Amino acid sequence: MNHENFNKNQHKSVTGTVIFTGEGLPLPGVSVKLKGTSKIVQTDFDGVFSIKAQTGDTLIFSYLGMLTKKVTISNQKTISISLEEDELVCVETVVGGQPTITKYDKCISKKRRKERKLKRQQIRNDKNERTNVGKFLYGITNIFRNTK
Repeated sequence: MNHENFNKNQHKSVTGTVIFTGEGLPLPGVSVKLKGTSKIVQTDFDGVFSIKAQTGDTLIFSYLGMLTKKVTISNQKTISISLEEDELVCVETVVGGQPTITKYDKCISKKRRKERKLKRQQIRNDKNERTNVGKFLYGITNIFRNTK
């Protein structure tokens, strides 16, 4: 029996800490999943986790508002992970009506919001042409703006 292969395939307890790159603070509630299995653990209040895995296994770290990170386990038993903020901006909209209030979450990337803003500025400055629907709606709103 080869002891080298036997030790490689043994499950070991891997512990570590997950922090937020921007502030250096621990992240509680980060999901740590062993890729290819249903084994999932979460970090505690101090961002600490512990999971049984083998050398060569991949851990997937995910947290709302952060970029997902994959880490392959080598011989170390302790690892430190830092997650970066995702470039998504989430906007919450509450729509009121009877008998219920519905809440919608809308995520728009910062890049997309900048593109929209630039396009609106170009339309206002007549550098970009409005669509037919845009021309129609603009004409209707101008009727109400020009009356005194």
